[in-house]
Amino acid sequence: MLGIVCGLESEAAIARRMAGSCVAISAARADAAAGEARWLAAQGAAVLLSFGLAGGLDPDLAAGSVVIGDRVCAMDGSLSCNHEFIKFLQYKIPAASVGPIWAAESAVKSAQEKLALFRRTGCLCTDMESRAVALTAAEAGIPFAVLRAVADTAVTDLPPAALAPLRRDGKADLRRVLPAVIRAPGQIPALFRLGLYAYLALGALRRAAGAISPEEFQENFGKDSGLRPDNLR
Repeated sequence: MLGIVCGLESEAAIARRMAGSCVAISAARADAAAGEARWLAAQGAAVLLSFGLAGGLDPDLAAGSVVIGDRVCAMDGSLSCNHEFIKFLQYKIPAASVGPIWAAESAVKSAQEKLALFRRTGCLCTDMESRAVALTAAEAGIPFAVLRAVADTAVTDLPPAALAPLRRDGKADLRRVLPAVIRAPGQIPALFRLGLYAYLALGALRRAAGAISPEEFQENFGKDSGLRPDNLR
């Protein structure tokens, strides 16, 4: 079984299409991602995958660029992704970039912050869940990988409304978003642009997920644990 941790419901809707997968949603919270990853491991996940959108750090990556992580980096060190899992994903998604992922504690808001982080770390993109999933995989002794698509690019500043916390089900909390927009309506064009970038990134994830054959996955990573496929927690 492929255990997949997503931050958003829109990401999970794509991940559920991968037959033989079990999908959990963390609402883009590292503590929740760790808990969901532990749950997936307890159910018998053969591998864990951190899957979803990312913030771009490399200026060469456009919205919709797919990134396969080879390690997850943070202030206190890095965790390597499974080499065989990386090779499998590279074979299935040859257009993807491969490189390090930065584990952010909060959203990297400005293009200036992103450029500084890229120069300091060399990481291609950033998210807030992958490190928690990587740590859980290491504790459980199972392979781990990251598959992400760039939404907000390295030159994109995030508007305030985009930083509102998600609901626990991984959907936007309109009770937080709408007041933020009303307070600062000038951010609406930036929100529309960000929505377009997210649309491109989700499309790229959809194509990437469609390239992963459940038969090939089973051949490479073992038999299913018996958990109902496409389960959602």
